[in-house]
Amino acid sequence: MQYLAHLLLGDGASELGDSRSVVSVAFQQAPEHSVDDLVIHAARADEPEPSMVLALAVCRAPDLVQSNESSRKLICTFVQEVVNAPTDGPDHRAALVVAGQQEHAEQLAVLAAEAATHKDVPNFFGLLRTHRKFSEGVRTRLTHIEELVKLALSTLGTADPRPQLVQQRTWELLSRLTVLMPRLETPDELDWAQVTNSLIPVARGTDLYGATRLLERLVALADEYPPKAATVDLSLLRRDAHQVLDSATRRHRQGWGHSATSTNGRLRRCATRSLPRTGAQCILTGVTRQVSCSSSWRPRPRRSSRTVTPAWARAPWSCARSPTLHKTPIPFRWRASTCGIFPRPAWNWSPCSAPRSPRFSAS
Repeated sequence: MQYLAHLLLGDGASELGDSRSVVSVAFQQAPEHSVDDLVIHAARADEPEPSMVLALAVCRAPDLVQSNESSRKLICTFVQEVVNAPTDGPDHRAALVVAGQQEHAEQLAVLAAEAATHKDVPNFFGLLRTHRKFSEGVRTRLTHIEELVKLALSTLGTADPRPQLVQQRTWELLSRLTVLMPRLETPDELDWAQVTNSLIPVARGTDLYGATRLLERLVALADEYPPKAATVDLSLLRRDAHQVLDSATRRHRQGWGHSATSTNGRLRRCATRSLPRTGAQCILTGVTRQVSCSSSWRPRPRRSSRTVTPAWARAPWSCARSPTLHKTPIPFRWRASTCGIFPRPAWNWSPCSAPRSPRFSAS
């Protein structure tokens, strides 16, 4: 459920590394992954493909001792996940998720943190076995983990594995392991409140009530996805939870805004070419009620894009025909000068010559 919230919010988590956010969440991905409860793909903002694959195993309260059958199976799946991890491509890591703070899980987390800071096996085991460097419980937990790894190697086909190989596989497992202890069960349920508060900006209504409804929907989806072995990305998650999401929150809201603006502009230009002003306004503004002009307008016939100037408004040297004064075309030059309205200018001496205005003349 928490990783679905991370996917929806687009934020990261400490176990994903610096600047990575969740890209997809996959459920029950065996046999591709032996640790298959959850498989998280994460990437940085400038990475086109995921750069980390985190496989999670969920166990409420593991008893990490060599005599526990459930712990044997658990460590065997982790060893198989580490051995089968490809050497190229994204970084493959594993995580153990337990319910709240537990002694064995805390000791395993200390071992994993120390293994991640050492470059090889001798340095790691030499430091852990230094007298009084670590508590007795941490050293005892390392011994149990070694025995569990040895049993896992035997199960996976390595008969009587050597101590060097056992230590190598133990260090490889611990250096790639993360121990998560979310507080989601009684009596410590603090993480529920944190997740709920983080969902407020994307919940419908953008308030605490809407965030609570969104959290309930994510919990329901977390129960629906595993039987389907679903791989969930942001688009699928938003579609499945759209009823409780804020409709104004879009991942590409700015891009859709630019697209809508350009589309409306093209629609307005096309509509105003073929419709009268009143009809175009009714369509563009979405008015559906009856208006006075809507029952009488008709589309105008299409015209050429060339602008045609009326004959009576043409240049003085052309044959003008006024719609109100004359019935036959009369040369404007001859008509104006003979009627005494104004004398014929010297520069307009011929109806076929180009106009030569004294204002623009060089003389």
